[in-house]
Formats: sequence, C-alpha cells, structure tokens
Amino acid sequence: MTIENIKRENNLTSDEQLQRALAQQGITYEDFVKQMEQNMLKQNIIFSEVGRKIAIDDSEIVSYYKVHQEDFIEPIEYTLKMIYIVQEGKSSEEIESKKEQIDQKFGANEDFGQVAAEFSEGPEKDSQGDLGSYKKGELQNDLEQAIEGLEVGNVTPWLNMQGAWYRLKLVEKKDRRLKEFQEVRKEIEGRIFEERQQEELEKYMIGIRDKSYIKILIANPPID
Repeated sequence: MTIENIKRENNLTSDEQLQRALAQQGITYEDFVKQMEQNMLKQNIIFSEVGRKIAIDDSEIVSYYKVHQEDFIEPIEYTLKMIYIVQEGKSSEEIESKKEQIDQKFGANEDFGQVAAEFSEGPEKDSQGDLGSYKKGELQNDLEQAIEGLEVGNVTPWLNMQGAWYRLKLVEKKDRRLKEFQEVRKEIEGRIFEERQQEELEKYMIGIRDKSYIKILIANPPID
C-alpha cells in the first residue's frame, strides 16, 4: 500500500515507471523495497514501544489552542474574475480600441463573465474569467493592492503589468478569522502527539543505549 501511495503521489502508473525513476537516482528497486520494509518495521517498533503509550488529555488540546491561536488564523481570502489583454503584437491603438469595447460593455451593465468569455485572451477565457480564490499574500503585490480597497462586486480600473492589461472583479471576500476549536482539534492533537512521541522516543533510545552498554574487564592486566 505504501508503494502504491508513492506511485500515486509522483504520478507514476506502473512499477516499471517507478523502477526507472529510482534508477535515475542510482537506487535499485530491490534496495528501495528493502528500505521501505525497514522503515515500516521501524515505525511499527516506534508505535509499539512509544506511540501507543502516549495519552493526550482534552485539557492539553484546549490549552494548546489558546496559546497558539496565531497558528490557526485564516488570512483574508479573495475570489476573483479577470479580463486579460496581451500587449505583445498589438499597436497602442488596437489595445485602446479593445479596452474601450470592454468598458462599453461594462457601461451597459453586461455580465463580467460574459465579457471575459468574449474578450479575455488568457486561459481563464473558457471559464468566463474565473481566476479562483487567493489568500492575502498569494497574489502579486500590485494585484493585491488593486483589490484591497474594492467592495464585493466592483471592478478595478485597467492595470498594466508584465506586458499585459488586466481588469479584476472581486466576486467574494472572506475576512481574516480565527478557526473554531473543533475545526483544528485533530490537527492540534496530531501536533501534540508528534512532540510527545519525539520526546518519548529520545528517552527510549537513551534507555536502549544504556541497556546495551558492555563493560570490558581485562583479566590479569599486565603490570609494568
């Protein structure tokens, strides 16, 4: 199952593709399987000797949530539509003419998506201008600054960046918020478990080393 997961995560559809990918890294398939088996055995030992002994109280989870609330804040999220005009290969007159046609459509209160489907030159044309959703900090600074002051449903003026012209519509805006405790409970429990497991594993390994220490006694040591 683990090998199947690895293939799926790396878009490999067969064992042959996996073997070729491993060979490119100088690893044989047999060594890879052996390493996976050893890792699984190690994980089983860790869980058997360490993980299954770890118990986490509800009070710990609640306390972690209160102390680490900054970790669970979702930033502002914008959902956008876009019209995009490529500047390359067009005269300034052609560009201005196309921008004017688009502006006239907006002046006539035509739907942004329909206008995008008709005039936009980017890949979002086929989706009627849908650009998707972006959290604050994920967009280019110029684009983000252009939409920060917009009301939902409004459209930016024309923006000229990187050899193209843009107009963006703010479809939806989700405000910055702290996730509810129940939304992140499992995540917190996992974090605490990982921290506790690492601590307990270090103690376990120290115990193993102590038990395996061998004192060598030399019988009848030579006397100078």
